[in-house]
Amino acid sequence: MVRNLLAASGIGLFSYAICSPFLSPASIRAIGQASAGGGGGSWTIGSFTALAIVAVGWALLWHCLRRWTPDWRLQFFALFAWLTGSVPLIATCLNRQFLPQSGRYKVEMEFSLALLVVFALRPLFARIPRPLRICLLFLFVSLAGEQIVAERRFAKAVLAPADATRTIEYRASAWARDHLRGVRVMMPGSIGQ
Repeated sequence: MVRNLLAASGIGLFSYAICSPFLSPASIRAIGQASAGGGGGSWTIGSFTALAIVAVGWALLWHCLRRWTPDWRLQFFALFAWLTGSVPLIATCLNRQFLPQSGRYKVEMEFSLALLVVFALRPLFARIPRPLRICLLFLFVSLAGEQIVAERRFAKAVLAPADATRTIEYRASAWARDHLRGVRVMMPGSIGQ
């Protein structure tokens, strides 16, 4: 257990060093203090409730998983899915959070749920006759292919080069610059940015 904790801590520190080489703990604290006023990042009494819900759910799931399955991978991914899924779900459903902008952890939740589904269905998939297994694999690969094509089309549309001078934001700011020199103007919506 101690060796695993040391390895996990070392991996975490190494990851921090790679991802944030110029972001000191003081800078992280300043970012947290700056975002505490807006965007739902401040710590409240409801944050203790959210943290308690995550801890109780983790403990119950850990206790039950040891009885339900001996597969350590399934246990790990179920606990991982609970941890990553409970944060945005509690923020959305119960309006309680202990992490800043808890709704942004949906990507991690989707990632963990995908892994959980794969490892949870693995024993069932192994019991299916081989011809049916091949057909199901073909179905899943074709569904994944459809999703890849759709995501690629979306990415091409979003990442395509655009002429900024044709946007309403640019035209409104250019008009204000040309017709209202030296006057402070408040514009609504995205034009205000």
